[in-house]
Amino acid sequence: MLYMVNLEELPERYTVQWAKWFREELRGREIEYTDIAGDQLTSSVETGKVLDAAGTNYFKFSQLQTICTLFREGIIKDGDKFFIADMWFPGLEAIPYMAQLYNKKIDIYGFLHAGSYTDEDFAQPMQIWAKYFERGWHQLCTKVFVGSEYHKEKFYDKRLWKQEPSIWDIEGKDKIIVTGNPFKSSVVLDVVKGIKKERQVIFPNRFDKEKRPLMFLELVRDLKHTDIKFVVTTSRNKLTNDNDLMREAEKTLAECPNFTIKVGLTKEEYYQELGKSKVFFSPTIEENFGYCLIESLLASCIPVVRKDFSHIEILGGNEKLMFEYYHEAREKVLQYVNVDKPVTFAPLAMKYDKSIENILKEMEVI
Repeated sequence: MLYMVNLEELPERYTVQWAKWFREELRGREIEYTDIAGDQLTSSVETGKVLDAAGTNYFKFSQLQTICTLFREGIIKDGDKFFIADMWFPGLEAIPYMAQLYNKKIDIYGFLHAGSYTDEDFAQPMQIWAKYFERGWHQLCTKVFVGSEYHKEKFYDKRLWKQEPSIWDIEGKDKIIVTGNPFKSSVVLDVVKGIKKERQVIFPNRFDKEKRPLMFLELVRDLKHTDIKFVVTTSRNKLTNDNDLMREAEKTLAECPNFTIKVGLTKEEYYQELGKSKVFFSPTIEENFGYCLIESLLASCIPVVRKDFSHIEILGGNEKLMFEYYHEAREKVLQYVNVDKPVTFAPLAMKYDKSIENILKEMEVI
């Protein structure tokens, strides 16, 4: 039996789509599986950047309670597999603990999104203790899935040593498998079809410090006297919880008539904004896997992103779409917003349609 330990389904994140896509793939392939349900404390991110601080732990611990019951009732059998949709799962070690004591041979597979080794991640200040959990969770998993080669190398470099930093865990690196993050290109392509492009530049990333939104606001102010429109989008009911960033956004909004902030967008509304935008601008200082970049490629929205991180492999090393310094970014934005003929980047993104299949193959369920 394959036990799916999914993330809580929050509309403002990708978790609703993840759960839907996995279920469709499993049912379409007639793979027997069981969803490990959890109890949601909140339906939105009230405290935190990516998942709700209390809500995600409440959800995961309720899933763990269900797993405890399955072990106690003798439902877990030899050969069963657990897919953990977020390897940053407090209490994950309880599963092999119970398997050992109940004498069950199981496999655990975890998807690693980010961690305390990720630059300016909310978990980075926790690394003094979290690094031991991350190494432990990696050790107890049969395989660990990541979205990019960049992320694999980052985790290896920051976490996979033995007793001394100079002694590398080669076997540990081999169990980290680059599958790509699950995605279905049709969810974007179906929406953007036929939408007319406008002279619009979009910043669709989270409006958080590590995404460097102040550089985007600098660009808006620099070009406020042009006919170029600039838009920031979010699915949340307000742009950010960071008061300093919010003040800068409001100041720019007051000064620049060509700047718009759109909050509370559904995925479809967000894709429509991408569809009519000519340029996607991302000055982020870290990206293990760029969902916003993937979506922009599918929407024929020309990306201008930093020459680093997972961007390089997603874009196939196309340096014309990347920058190192602000003046380069500004020049590229001005160049690409004037492009009138259609551009097609969809093939670069569509390979991630196979990500779930890659995961299922690595778990040997297909």
